[in-house]
Amino acid sequence: MQKERQARAVFYEWLNDEVKAEFINREIVVHTPVKRGHLIASQNLFRILSTYVIDFLNN
Repeated sequence: MQKERQARAVFYEWLNDEVKAEFINREIVVHTPVKRGHLIASQNLFRILSTYVIDFLNN
């Protein structure tokens, strides 16, 4: 358990706002940055769904 705490401490020291990473089973898993096309698609989907939900809740 002590090794896990030490590894987590090192991970949190290393982590910053520009890195998307997780600590899973004592391993650091770094994710690739979001591509622009994926970001735009996600934002559009959010807009469509939120409009539907707001309209649904108001009726």
